[in-house]
Amino acid sequence: MIIGVVADTHDNLNKVSKVIEVFKEKNIEIVLHAGDYIAPFTLKKFSELGVKLIGVFGNNDCEKPLLYKVASGLGYELYGQPVELVLDNRNILLLHGFGGKKFTRLFVDAAAATGEYDLVVYGHTHEKDCRVFKKNSRKTVILNPGEVCGLLSGRSTVAIVNLDTLEVEVVEV
Repeated sequence: MIIGVVADTHDNLNKVSKVIEVFKEKNIEIVLHAGDYIAPFTLKKFSELGVKLIGVFGNNDCEKPLLYKVASGLGYELYGQPVELVLDNRNILLLHGFGGKKFTRLFVDAAAATGEYDLVVYGHTHEKDCRVFKKNSRKTVILNPGEVCGLLSGRSTVAIVNLDTLEVEVVEV
């Protein structure tokens, strides 16, 4: 299964349109969103992709009841963070982040160190992060796709993950 991973869209509909183009080219089967949509119209824009979206709320998602209502109407799933998922027999932890960058990374690293997850996806820091954590014979991919909005880094990036191989491709949009 090929999944698309995004975070921190922050209502940048022009960039979301480019994300949709890239995900269509890559035949994405599902989208994981690590939070900070901001407004419901961003979720509606993702419906142009025609695949399911599973996401968590971020610290800037203030309209949670409305976001949840719109997501449910589109067949999407939105959760508080963190949420555990199983996709294509892979254990995934999806979260946005907590507090500052340092604490978020400590939390992500601690989750990966448990050996419970094949993939730990997060956002919040607006910085791309793709690492492999190995414990015994188990490996966990840690992934922050960076920010879609391009507000802090000046770059808009997303990730494509092959769940069969756990290979990650980060794409600038």
